[in-house]
Amino acid sequence: MGHAVRPLVFAAVLAVAVAGVAHASPPPAAPPSPRPVLRIAADPESFAPRTPLVWTDLRAALGAAFTEGLAPGGTWRLEQDLLLAPPTSDASFVAAMSAGLDGWGDGAAYGIGMPASLWLGAWLGDRDVPLGVVLRGGIGASLFVVDSVDHVAGGAVYAPHALVGAALDAGTVTFGVEARVAYRWLWVLEDRTQLCLTATVGFPTARQGRADAEPAP
Repeated sequence: MGHAVRPLVFAAVLAVAVAGVAHASPPPAAPPSPRPVLRIAADPESFAPRTPLVWTDLRAALGAAFTEGLAPGGTWRLEQDLLLAPPTSDASFVAAMSAGLDGWGDGAAYGIGMPASLWLGAWLGDRDVPLGVVLRGGIGASLFVVDSVDHVAGGAVYAPHALVGAALDAGTVTFGVEARVAYRWLWVLEDRTQLCLTATVGFPTARQGRADAEPAP
């Protein structure tokens, strides 16, 4: 009988030990609470898609022409500007190309041409008003020129020129001044250097940019 009691005593001792360990073990940790989500209010326009920038101006110029070896005369010019890098901030780099027609005359001599230019500069101002100042300088060439001096006509292609100018941009209209030096090399006629000083007025024909973007839904 003693041998029969021993297994029972061993089982009872093992059960008491297991119960004590279970009682001493700490309860399982609670799952971590989810972290709060930080939400920041933002202007929906800041997430609006950027629209392509399109900026073209039609510009007219009128002024004086000083041609080497000839009397001072007048000049006119009509150009279309296409801004390759329109202003994107209140102080912004700009780049543009221009093309158009021009003419000059002093009574005894006159000429016409088709100038094309590439210019770089800066736009400084407030785009929200909008009001700014454009400073620019560039180079170009007349695709063709035809001049007449003392009833003798001559012509050329790719007569080079350089320009500097400044303008006040009021959004719906621009007013400016420009100085342009051209070298009118000609077949038949003598080559001549010409300085043109003009006042300009421009009218936007298309201006679409970041300020025109619709808020994102």
